[in-house]
Amino acid sequence: RPKSAVKNYQNQNIIVEINGSNVSHPGYYWLAYAWQNFLPTCELCNSVTKKRTHGQRIGKGNLFPVKNFRAVVPGEETREEPLILNPLVDDPSDHLSIDRTGLITPVDSSEEGKVCLSVFGLNKREALVTARKEKYDEARTLTKAYLVALEMDGKEVDKQYGKLKAFREGKLPYSMAAIQAIKDTVEEHHENIKKLNTLVN
Repeated sequence: RPKSAVKNYQNQNIIVEINGSNVSHPGYYWLAYAWQNFLPTCELCNSVTKKRTHGQRIGKGNLFPVKNFRAVVPGEETREEPLILNPLVDDPSDHLSIDRTGLITPVDSSEEGKVCLSVFGLNKREALVTARKEKYDEARTLTKAYLVALEMDGKEVDKQYGKLKAFREGKLPYSMAAIQAIKDTVEEHHENIKKLNTLVN
């Protein structure tokens, strides 16, 4: 939550009622030193910018969209329903999914997913989409190699598994894309096994 002001998508101050008067939201000043209000993020996601988006504005800046109620005094923030995902309390996969092209879409029209896509420009930065696609392809190739190594009982099994496990635990960049690739590849493998079984049963 921004500490000194809260803006809307048009970069205008959010107007709230305090003591019977309509005023600009003062920001969540009481959370300025609360460690729970700090999360690591990349510069392009956090700062308002038009870099790498063909002139389209992205970045969180002083945005903090919520559903309905907005806090204006200490303690009220517990009543808010933020629309920006907090990975400490939200599972992003409940709201966002990724395909093999590197594009991200909201899960079941999730409002939180739509807001995050818009605020952070997750599909507007071509280099970001390309990097996710490359990671998807890498994980897919790695998963196929692992499945082959399993069948051949090769020495590469542990090595392949270690990297796949690192993706699954989110320890490598673009793990969301890699996890989806692993899932897709394993599902395809199971379908192929089913087809083979129809030939021997």
